[in-house]
Amino acid sequence: MKLSVSPASVRVLSAGLLAALVAGLSGCASQVYNVKVDAIQNPEVVPGYSYRITAKEAVRGMSDPRQTEAVALVKTALAGRGMYEAPDPAQAEVEIVINYGVGPQRLRIEPYDPGWEPSMARAPLAIIPVRKADGTVSYAAVPAEQLDVDGTLNGLPVLRGSHVFEKYLSITARETPVAVHGGRKPAEVWQVQVSVEDMKDSLEGYLPVLAGAAADYLGTSTGKSERVRLRDSDEIVAFVKGGH
Repeated sequence: MKLSVSPASVRVLSAGLLAALVAGLSGCASQVYNVKVDAIQNPEVVPGYSYRITAKEAVRGMSDPRQTEAVALVKTALAGRGMYEAPDPAQAEVEIVINYGVGPQRLRIEPYDPGWEPSMARAPLAIIPVRKADGTVSYAAVPAEQLDVDGTLNGLPVLRGSHVFEKYLSITARETPVAVHGGRKPAEVWQVQVSVEDMKDSLEGYLPVLAGAAADYLGTSTGKSERVRLRDSDEIVAFVKGGH
């Protein structure tokens, strides 16, 4: 028996396959984050492996779910370095102090790019520098319709400005009195600070990426700021989220 398929059925099938394909592609899409990393390590201190973890006082008032998420991510990152939570916090070799948050809004200045549209809310702004009588410089927004086709304003160069917020996470390891001998004071063992700067003013979705970026730098020293490009689908991000 010959199977016949109507054109209408073909159209329905094609639409279904297209929808599935689009859904699959959207599921595979992942955001890229440009993460700034600063890490220092004290070469005069032998790092410990057992720890107790606390949140810096400034973030203890934040919502419990956010703090719970940050602590869980950092614990997984520490486990990747062979560190473990001390069964008795009083006997831990190091205290891990975490701090996270969103910094205040600031204006980031970049060269003008005619490829973007400065018309949407919180999108990049077209701005010009304005020199005041006292010699200081401020910045003024330029309506998009006033720009010339070459991206200038009456021949003067226009800059691109963005209202950005810094999302940050810092992880600090400090000696506890248990690990110190000879009467000296407990010292900082190492610290990692990671941050992402863009136009979003929320930590939602950023902590796993920040913890993932920090994971490879725990107990190390960068010497200077480094930039790491991470996708939220990268293996190290999945690891700290518990997806390993």
